[in-house]
Amino acid sequence: MAPLGYKGKNVFHGEMVTLFLSVLVGLLIPPIVLTLPIVVKWYFDLVSSLSDLIPYYLWVPIPLAIGGLITGLIIRKAAPEAEGPGLHIAAAAYHRNDSMLRARTPITKYIATIFTVGSGGTNSIVSPSALIGYSLGSSLARRLGSNKERIRTLSLCGLAAAIAALFETPLGAAIFAVEVAFSNRILYKRFFFCLASSIPAYLISHMLVVKSPMLDFPRGTEVYTLEALLILAFVAVSVVVFSVIYVKFYQFLHDTFDRLRWDRWGWLKPVIGMGVAGIIMIFAYPTLIDRGYAGGYSGETFPLEDFNSLSLMLAVIVLFFTTSLIASSGGSGGLFMPVFAMGGITGLLISSLITDISPSIFAVAGISAALATTLNVPLASAIICMELFGPPAFIPAVIGSIFGYLVGKRYVIYQEIRWTRLKNHQ
Repeated sequence: MAPLGYKGKNVFHGEMVTLFLSVLVGLLIPPIVLTLPIVVKWYFDLVSSLSDLIPYYLWVPIPLAIGGLITGLIIRKAAPEAEGPGLHIAAAAYHRNDSMLRARTPITKYIATIFTVGSGGTNSIVSPSALIGYSLGSSLARRLGSNKERIRTLSLCGLAAAIAALFETPLGAAIFAVEVAFSNRILYKRFFFCLASSIPAYLISHMLVVKSPMLDFPRGTEVYTLEALLILAFVAVSVVVFSVIYVKFYQFLHDTFDRLRWDRWGWLKPVIGMGVAGIIMIFAYPTLIDRGYAGGYSGETFPLEDFNSLSLMLAVIVLFFTTSLIASSGGSGGLFMPVFAMGGITGLLISSLITDISPSIFAVAGISAALATTLNVPLASAIICMELFGPPAFIPAVIGSIFGYLVGKRYVIYQEIRWTRLKNHQ
């Protein structure tokens, strides 16, 4: 006698088909997503080559304002759902629109991101790439005549594949995809299919891209004293408080832009947001460029020794305001890497004031706490840090994610965004 609830081999057959398609998504997404940072860097280098023509205090805001104009027009005319960071649209589509996004959405998002980030913006390509992967996974499922359940699964598989390709963190990417969709909860029937997508995406990225380590853990940092653990907890709580303030400020700006009556002039929002951000960037532009925090986050390391505290503090303040302005006004730039950078730098700065212990562990605690608080992905934030930085990152990553979840779980940055309308698939 078949066990209660057993539905026969049709269910098994359906899951095997979904598994096969999940792997296919993991193979198809990386070559597309990995071209975005290349094109963004090419455009940023092109814009930077014009800096010799005019003083940099004029050169910084002008390309950003022009990029905002192009971005605003493209998004308003082609796909309004492509505005902003991207992850919020994926989550909204998953829950409100059966994962349906138009075929033009990833194309529009791709182009708009080039002009937002490539113009010198301080936002990143991670969230836009996640939406592109999500949209492509959804489109592939629909083209194959899949039912709603498989469409929703393959949409999240596309998101996971995009994150895995960019960071080479397959497990963290799979967890991230389901945590973003379900607000710090994991639905295992989707998770394992996301993992089946993120693994081939990781392998392809590992073969195509050579990445240098973001942090160097000196030998002995894996030995944690009571003093180190207490400071880690203090750093994590401090970064969580900072991240909550960032969330509130971002939501305030978003709601302010949203409340204004733009009517036919909505395309001006990114012009204003990115133009003002460009003016603010002038105050820390050399540091932003040296560290790779502008024009697509080309920098891959944190300054662990002989760093200038004042310049890094100024960089955090500038990132705080500029990334909020660009994303909340409708520019197509993500918040993942700015949050990543601000959390890591804040951890470094706080620890440098109170201890001589290796600063790398405090940077990791700050990164994990910031991601867990801002994006509400506590488990994914810890796992991604472990995959990026290795076994010594285990303790600080876990401490950061625990405090990020306990203190900041009510403050996810996309929670109060009012996306009242998603375009129906055509």
